Parts: sequence; C-alpha cells; structure tokens
Amino acid sequence: MTVTSSTQDVSYATDGSTVVFPVPFYFIDDNHVFVDKIDANGTLVPLVLGTDYSVSGAGVESGGAVTTTVAYATGFHLHIYRIVPVTQETEYQQNDPFPAKSTEKALDKLTMIAQQTASAIENSIRYPSSEIGNDGVLPGANDRALKVVGFDALGNVVMLPMPTAIGAGDLKNEVWTGGTDYTPGVSTKVLLSRDYTSKANLGSVVMQGISQDPDSYRINAGYLEFLDGAGNPTAIPVDAQKIWCVGGTTLSLNRPALDSVTDENVTSDAAIKSSKLLYTPPGGDAVPRPVEDRLRETLFVSDFGAKFDGTDDTSAFQKALNELGSSGGRIMVPRGKKAYIAGTLTIPPNCSLVGPYQFTGSPGNNVAAPYGNMGALLLAPTATIRLSSGSGLEGLLIYRYGMVFPEATAGAFAGTAITLIGDDTSIYRSMILGFNQAVYGTGVQRPRIQDLYHDCLNGVWIDNCADISRIKDNHAWPFSTIGPSAPSSALTRPGSAYRLSTLGDWAQLCGLFSFGYFRGFSLESVNSVTLLGCGADGTGSYAGSYGFDLQAGCTDVRLIGCQAAAQATGYHFNNGVIPNLHSEMLGCAAWGNVDNGVLVDAGDVSIIGGTFRGATNGIAINNANSIVMIDKVRFNNNSSWPINCFVSTTNLILGKNDYGTLGVGNQAVNNNFGPVQISSATLMKLPPNDNVFYTVTGGTTIGGIAGGYNGRVVSLLFTAACTVGNSAASPNGISLDGGTNFNAVNGSTLTLLHNGSLWYEIGRKN
Repeated sequence: MTVTSSTQDVSYATDGSTVVFPVPFYFIDDNHVFVDKIDANGTLVPLVLGTDYSVSGAGVESGGAVTTTVAYATGFHLHIYRIVPVTQETEYQQNDPFPAKSTEKALDKLTMIAQQTASAIENSIRYPSSEIGNDGVLPGANDRALKVVGFDALGNVVMLPMPTAIGAGDLKNEVWTGGTDYTPGVSTKVLLSRDYTSKANLGSVVMQGISQDPDSYRINAGYLEFLDGAGNPTAIPVDAQKIWCVGGTTLSLNRPALDSVTDENVTSDAAIKSSKLLYTPPGGDAVPRPVEDRLRETLFVSDFGAKFDGTDDTSAFQKALNELGSSGGRIMVPRGKKAYIAGTLTIPPNCSLVGPYQFTGSPGNNVAAPYGNMGALLLAPTATIRLSSGSGLEGLLIYRYGMVFPEATAGAFAGTAITLIGDDTSIYRSMILGFNQAVYGTGVQRPRIQDLYHDCLNGVWIDNCADISRIKDNHAWPFSTIGPSAPSSALTRPGSAYRLSTLGDWAQLCGLFSFGYFRGFSLESVNSVTLLGCGADGTGSYAGSYGFDLQAGCTDVRLIGCQAAAQATGYHFNNGVIPNLHSEMLGCAAWGNVDNGVLVDAGDVSIIGGTFRGATNGIAINNANSIVMIDKVRFNNNSSWPINCFVSTTNLILGKNDYGTLGVGNQAVNNNFGPVQISSATLMKLPPNDNVFYTVTGGTTIGGIAGGYNGRVVSLLFTAACTVGNSAASPNGISLDGGTNFNAVNGSTLTLLHNGSLWYEIGRKN
C-alpha cells in the first residue's frame, strides 16, 4: 500500500445519537488511533480504547471507523488522530526472498512517523529558512525562572525579566449547558476551566439569563458551587439550562506591578507564604527569621479548625493537642473566643491547654457575674477534660454549656469538668463554673492545683493519692449565682469545696477559701495532711454545715492558722475509735458560728492557741474516750459554755486559757468534766496524761506511785480511809513530811511533786 494523504486527524461534533465516526486516514494498528472528548470550554478528556471506543479498518489504505460505546450529548467535539510509535519492527532474514509486503508496511509506518514529525515542526516556533545557523537552545532552568523569552537588537534569543503585564487581561467566557456539563435539579456545581482562587476574579454569574446573588455561590476546589440561604450546597434549578460568566483578571497572575499591592486590591482570601516574610525582634542582637518559623513556635486551636461559632469544636481541639504528640508543648486558646466542647477532651502527656487568663471581671466587683461575655470553653455536662500524666490547664475559663449569668440557683449544675487520669498533672490560674464536680482524681500522684477559682456543687476531690497532693491559693465562691438581689439560698452549695479521701498522704492544702458549702473542707481516712491558712465562710443559716469536717480514721492532720465562720459548726472531728487518731489545731480561729466553734465526736484533738468566739459553745466534746487537750486558747461571747462536755469525761486536759468575757465566778467547763479515778494499790500507777488531779478509791495501803518524772505534780483526793506509806525507794517512793505515813480519810487530799527520783509532799488536807 501507499501513504498518499497527509491527513492524520479529524474532528466531529457530537449530536446525542451518532456513535460511528469515519476515520479518513490510513492506520496500521488499532492502538495507533486516539480519541479526545473536548467540551465548549476547551476542557479535554482522553477516551480509553476498549472502554470508551473501538476501532475498525486497521491496514486499510482508505481508513476505517471509530465506534463509541455511548452517544455523547450535543456540545462536545471528538478529536480522532493517529500517533505511531517511533519503532522499527520489521526483521529481514539473510538469503530469504525479498519480503515485499513487510517492506511496504514498514515504509508506510516510517512515512507516518515522518508526517508526525513534520506536523510537530510546523506547530513549533522556529527561525525562517533564510536564517541558517541560529542556535535556538534556551538557557538552563535557573536562568529561565520568572523570565520571558525575548530578542535583542540582532534578533538573537535573550531572557528578559517578567513584566507585570504578563498574565494580565486573561478574561474568558465560561459557559455550561444543562444535560452536558451538569444535571439540572441534581448537580450542585459546575467545573471551572481554571482555578480563579477568588470570586473577585469572576464576573456576574448568570443562570438562564438572570444574574445571581454573589452570596449564592462560591469557588470550591476548582468548581463553581451553588449555595442555599444557609450557605449549604444546593441543586441547580430544574429550569436552568444554561449558566455563564466571565472569568479572569486584569492584573498579572505572576507578579504585581510596582506599588500596586495595597489593602484595597488584595482580597480577603489572598495568601502570601509566611516563609517569604522576615521578622526581626527588638534588640540590637536580634536575628531576622522567617515569619513562618516564628509562627510555628506557638500553636493555636484555631490552626486546626476551631471555629468558635457555637458548633462543636471538640475535634479541632483534640487534633491540636494530638499534634504535639509525645514531645509535649502548649496549645493556645485565643482571647475572647467561646468554644463549645460537646465531647470529652484528653490532654496528652506533657501537653498543656493554655488560655488568655480572662475571667475575673471588674476589680472589686462582687455583685455581678460577667462571665457570659468573656472567652471560655463551654463544656457539655456529659463531657469532661481528662488530664494525662504531666499535662495541664492554664488560664482557662470553663463553664457548663447552656449557663446564663447570673444563674438563679445551682440546681442545674451537673457533670465533672476536669478528670485527672495521670500523675503530676497541674491546673493553674483557671476558673470552673456550673458543674457537679470541678476537679476529680483517684489513684493519681502529685497533682498540683493553684489559683483555681471555682463554683460547682463540689469543688476539688482527690481520692487515694499516696504521694503529696499540692492544692494552693484556690477560691470556692458562688461566682455563678451572685447578684445584687440574690437570696442566701442561691449562695449555698450542698457538697464539699475541698475533699480528700483514702490515704491523702502528706497532702498540702495552703491558702484555700470556701464560701457557702455544706462542707468547706472534708477529710476522710487521710493521714499526715497539713492545712495552712485555709478558711471556710458561710451564710450563717446553713443547718448542719461544717467548715472543716474530719471523718473516718483521719490521723496526724494539722490545721495551722485556719478560720471557720458563719457555719453551724466550725470544726468537726469524727475520726473513729481506733487508737492514735489524733489531730492538731494550731492558732486556728472560729467566729460567728451558730452551734459550736469545735465539735469532737470521736478521735483525739490538741487545740493550741487561737480564738473561739460567738457560737453557743466554744468547744464541745461528745465522746468520753476522746482525749482533748486545750491550751492557750481565748474564748469570748459563747452563749452557753466556753467548753461544753455533752458526756461525762475525764479525758479533758486544760492548760492556761483565757475565758474573756465569762465573768468572775462563772464556770468555763460544765459539770460533765470530772477527775480521773484510780484505785489504791501497793504500787499505784498513774495515767501518762498530764492530769494534775486524781480521785483515789479503795483502802489498800499505797507504798509507792509509778509514773513520776521530774516536775510532775499530782493532787490526790481520797474517797475512803487509806494509808500512804513513807518510802525512800527510787523512783516510786514517797517522802512525806516528818517521815511518817499519811493516814487519809474520806475527803483528804495530798499533793506531791516528783524530782526525777522521789515524790515529795508539797501539801495536804486531812
């Protein structure tokens, strides 16, 4: 055969019915025929042989046909063309007859390749044939970057700086037809021929001859997408059979003109890579750095999609926290933003969520609750923020989703705001409002909670901590319900402001304050706990309330410089009956309480120093087995008794106290306090306590008294005839006046002083 035609391609317009298209040129193989589908905007889609079309007529000099698998709708063009592989596949064998047909076919293929090459040369930019010897090779990529091809005075190729005119004025018509480019009533978008980046680069969008509101469409990932009134994608109307607009820009797409980039002509969604900008901190030794590096040093939750628009930002917050990973760091919450957190957040180990510390309101204002107008995390009551080991919160205002300020009551408070799930967590300079529990942790070690303001039904509860909780300078107060006309019932909370339970070993509570709680401080089965400078205040009308409540096996608890006011009872000790359940009060005060400054229901208590005024009873004792030592305490204005023993007891040890306004001739202690009774014996044994007065029963002759030490003084009151023998035997012997026995009768008294070796008589009455 011969290749008599230079035709290598043909185009047909689609009509919605035709599927067979003639191929008017010679081709050797089906695989040499290619088909492209081109729409009205010039968008090209290559069709696939065997899937989208088939070919017939290979080897026929006059050509063949292409058959498409579907009839393409009106509005497209099919471009059919030939591409022959540049290969030589005919093999000649030595001494074989001349293969005429194979040779002709090979020559046909070479002719087709030559036609392809000629076509490519014709489509190229080239020198005229009269200019022989010109070199058209361009410089390397680095020399061509951001330059244009130009010609010097001699017509030679040179690289010139790219002018601002390049890329300007590239306006073009965008046209879409229903049924071809989109399906009316179904499609929500149409494909743009290029990425215009901004609606500012589109003219009016016209749909069926009617201009559309700019708010009714947007550019999204290379598409023109149509929106409903809520900003959500919506279907193109059924009767809209044609859509068009003009797209492009009159400014350069490559580089701006000198002094042309100003605030007025930069769109709101324009972006300049921060790696191209430098930041120089103040100071002579400061080093300029890319703004990108500077910005990456601080991560914000908004960098990960937090919208602060009332929709759930849980996912964005968690993504931001997870980004820090095991390396740790800080994620920032921007100032003045409210984020709705509907699900549980987990702060990874060694990471912190940090806010702007904006929650205190106007300085000195204690009659308003302005927190609804501040940036905050609005946490759903079904969610919680979990702190892993080494993680923390700082500078955050967190309140229950749905709160208004001021709240009428605390009746809707629910949920747990913060849950500690790891060791060495920290909460610092934050505020938590409107939950059942502000902070809860069990089995975690070394938590640190400082400068936390909170108003919840229950405040901070640490359970089963074996290694030093540190809770410092916190303030529990009715921040949520306070107001100029708030009743006292709105200012009370039925739980505990601060609670330690089970172990609580060596916990340190310093500078904590509570107001209006049923239990200001609740301690249960803890040991070696110190409360320093803590205070519990109340409304004065909360029946059954305790400022400090020690329950169920507390031991070695020290209250130093603490205060309790306007409670039913200021300090309550109910430590159980196990020996050595001992607590200490050093320099504490109770004032304005209703029933008791101190109430001892169980356990031993040492009360050294301090002031107890204004309650019915200064100190009340309700357990005969409790050893209560009171020394250097001032009592004032107790309407019943400074010290009231509700039960008969001999275990009260009194030192030098000041009973203030009690008045001359009045009792400081009621008659339920009595002396310790001991039975006479050959060797009479004294209790180890520092009681100085004992009642002796029985008539057995006393030959010695055990339990003496240097400086100990005892007075003995005898209830029956009894002989006390004179003896010089150390250390229990008794040296009596005149060296003779003391023969006591009912009502006799004998006072003895021990010098470390013997008892010496210093007084008697017989």
